[in-house]
Amino acid sequence: MTWLTPEAWLGLLMWALGILTVQLLLMLVAGGWMQIRHKRWNRLRIACLQKWENDIVHYLYGGDRDARRFGVLDPAERRFFIPFLLRVLGTLAGSEGQAVRELYHELELHKGLGRRLGSRRQKRRAMAALEVGSFQVEAHYDRLRGLLEDPVPHVAHAAARGLGNTQRMEYAEPVLKWVLHQEVFQRERLLWILESFGVGFMRWMEARLDAAPERNTDEWMIYAMLAASTRHVEDPTRLVALLEADSTEVAAAGLKALGALGSPEVLPHVLPLAAHTSWIIRAQAAKAIGILAGPGGLPILLQLICDPRFEVRRNAAQALFRMGPAGVEALRVVADDPHEDPFARDLAREHLQWLDPMGAA
Repeated sequence: MTWLTPEAWLGLLMWALGILTVQLLLMLVAGGWMQIRHKRWNRLRIACLQKWENDIVHYLYGGDRDARRFGVLDPAERRFFIPFLLRVLGTLAGSEGQAVRELYHELELHKGLGRRLGSRRQKRRAMAALEVGSFQVEAHYDRLRGLLEDPVPHVAHAAARGLGNTQRMEYAEPVLKWVLHQEVFQRERLLWILESFGVGFMRWMEARLDAAPERNTDEWMIYAMLAASTRHVEDPTRLVALLEADSTEVAAAGLKALGALGSPEVLPHVLPLAAHTSWIIRAQAAKAIGILAGPGGLPILLQLICDPRFEVRRNAAQALFRMGPAGVEALRVVADDPHEDPFARDLAREHLQWLDPMGAA
């Protein structure tokens, strides 16, 4: 170890300092190059989008749907043009939407789509999955089924969106299973993917659902949530059966759907639930009765506004407030009655503060 003289230590330190300096310079050069490259890409993107926004308007509404207006797109421009077309397509329907799809195929943007569906880059796979469904590239429909199992969540989400956009009912079951495998709190957020299959999806679900909700609780809940969202249910009596379910969540979902549908003929099935032992059911019943019964539901709502559970009282007060003049007058009576339940008086006074100067809700 005699060779580790002070001069040797100094030499080692100088070498280390030199290596660190070179690394720092390389990082600075790389950072500068990346910044310049990003600015160049950004300028190209802005220039392309400004040109394409004018071109797409002329293409769709100028009377001359000629794809040659867009020229030959190089790979760099394709990177921006496909997301641009997806955004345009998302705002159109009918003949204009079909024209955008035809433009996608005329420019042969679908070439290389199979390679992109299998790309290692997750963003590229997700974009390709959206292309398949949005631009109806039928040759790759089955590839999307495999992507539902992709380990990257947003890729699987894009595949589900793509299959929904195909509006092919043969893909309804795998997409429904994918939704059911998600966390319960996320399912309502994903309903729009199921809705994208069209009105036929509700009929498809009605045909597959068992008569006993306890056997496939999750699917019945999805059906009820879709009924509340789309209001495409032709026979609300299917939902009435949910009110007898042992599961509180299923019964509450059925109540919510019946209230959203607004069919007065189901009111006799809803009224008894105002006295249900579960506060979740009573809270949904308050909403539904306010919609289905109108002023005839005043006596029950005035009972529910004194319920021991806050959520039930709140829903009853909101139902009275939204009922119109009769409900507002009932809230005034509750607010001015010194012998009334104090919680009910507070809620009534709070909702009366929401009235405009003319006394309208």
